[in-house]
Order: sequence, then C-alpha cells, then structure tokens
Amino acid sequence: MTIIERWSGAIKATLSILPTLIVVSLIEANHLETPWLPVPFLNLLVAVGVAGYFGGRLMGVLAGLVAAGLVFHGYLEGFGPRPMTGTLFQASMGMLLYVVVGFLVGRQRDSLSYYHKKDMEQQREEQEEPLLLASKLINLGYYIWDMENDEPIEVSDQHLKTYGVTREEFLAKASTAGGSFEMVHPDDRAKVDAWCRKLEDGKIVEMEYRVLNPNGIRWIRAIVRPYLDDAGKLVKQICASLDITAQKSTEEFLIRSQTLESVGRLTAGIAHDFNNILAVILGNLELMSELRAKEDVTAMSEAAIACLLYT
Repeated sequence: MTIIERWSGAIKATLSILPTLIVVSLIEANHLETPWLPVPFLNLLVAVGVAGYFGGRLMGVLAGLVAAGLVFHGYLEGFGPRPMTGTLFQASMGMLLYVVVGFLVGRQRDSLSYYHKKDMEQQREEQEEPLLLASKLINLGYYIWDMENDEPIEVSDQHLKTYGVTREEFLAKASTAGGSFEMVHPDDRAKVDAWCRKLEDGKIVEMEYRVLNPNGIRWIRAIVRPYLDDAGKLVKQICASLDITAQKSTEEFLIRSQTLESVGRLTAGIAHDFNNILAVILGNLELMSELRAKEDVTAMSEAAIACLLYT
C-alpha cells in the first residue's frame, strides 16, 4: 500500500465520523427535549451508522462512544428523550444502543471489504496463473520493487535461481540506483546504476549484465518498466529477466569459430599464392636445364619441390 493510499484511507475514516460530531454539536447546542426518540437523536443514530459504514468497525465504535457520551451528558443535565436519558439504566441502554449500532454496521462493512478484497485477489491470481506458467516454461524471472520503501515486493523463484541466492539473501543484498549492486559483476555495476537512474524519467529500460552466481558468472537480459505517481515520482518498478548465459556462450563460440575460419582462409590463400610462385620457378628451372649443368638444375628442382611439399 502506497503512502497516498494510506492517507486516502485515513482521510476517509476521519470524514466518516464527521456527521456524528456535527449532530452531537447541534444537540448539545440546543438541548432539545422531546418525550420519545426525537429527530436529533434519530439523526445521531443514523450518523453513527454512517461512520460504521464508511469507516469500518473502529470508526463505528468511536462514533458510538461519542454518541454514548452525549446520552450520558443528557442524563446528567436532564435533557433528551426520557426513555433514553430518564434514569441511569435507561441512559446505559441508550449508550449501549449507539455503540452496538456502530459496531455492527462497521463489522458488516469490514466483512464486505474483506470478502471483496479476497475476491479481487483470487481474480488476480487466476489472471496471473497463465503468465506464471508461461514464465516457468521459458525460464523467465521477474520482481516487483517498491521504490517508496526501497524493497522488493515480490521476487520469482527463477530470478532467485539466476542470482544463485535465497529470497532472504536477495532482499538483503538487492540494490537500486545509487546502491552497491554487490550481486552484480564489478565491471557492470556502473552501467546497471546508470540504467536504474533512467527509470526515474519514466523510461522503459532494457539491459544486459552479469551477476556473481556462486556457481559461476551468469548473464541476464532484463527489461524494467517504471511506475510514476501523479507528481512524477518513481513509486514502483517491475522487471522481467531472462538467463542468457547459454546464448552468450554460443555467441562466443561462434565468434571464435569465425575467427579460426578466417585465419584458415587467409593461410590457405597465402599457401595457394606461394604455390603459384613455386610453379613458375619450377617451369623456369626446366628451361634452365638446357643452359646449365644438369646437377645444378636437379638440386634447385629438389629444393623447389620440398617447398611445395611443406606448403
């Protein structure tokens, strides 16, 4: 629950008791007396019910206690309906009436809120179940981060597996912008910090970085979506992560293979060109055999053939 939601709930609860305070103030100011339950005290009963309906059990009981205080004051001062304030017993019953009404209406409201919240959570779980199954199928991890309290709200098992830590270790070591990022490879910490700072501008960020898994360095590809409040302040971020260590290993293998293939092609090209040169030399040696001693030509021919064999 965010700070705005907490303040909204507190304001709503405070306003729920306001009608009770207004009615009590009007009755106290006028000291109205009627033989049976008068309109002001009936209005007071309605106001207590309103407090319980909108503010829940706590505010309903509080409004009931305020109304009970007025009834007891009416008993002491001798005003109000006689069946409610005439004797101490009648005043006690009247006080109990207001408190019970506030309690019952408030409890009913809390029950409705509880079951409504439970139904909403069940619907959310049913809607999220296909996504959870899909994430498990492709080994997709995720986390939800509460920026106001600077702590993770939820972390998936796959995300924890990629980091090689328990949930408690992740909660203790995880960082956001300006943090230590101790689980991230030292060479990538500055980049991750810069990416996290972009989230404050409301931009979706994609990143690749290494983490220090106890079983070895792992590569992660992550996409993070920020959520800003009405004032433009970052209040929450949701991240989806994928372990791409195998992909990175394959890419490195392909790069090495391509490098070796290029070197092989270059070497083969050089050897081919050298063989062409030696073929010309052999041809010239055959022509020279007619002009020089046979032994000299034979020695040079053998040397040229040896070069051909070695290339």
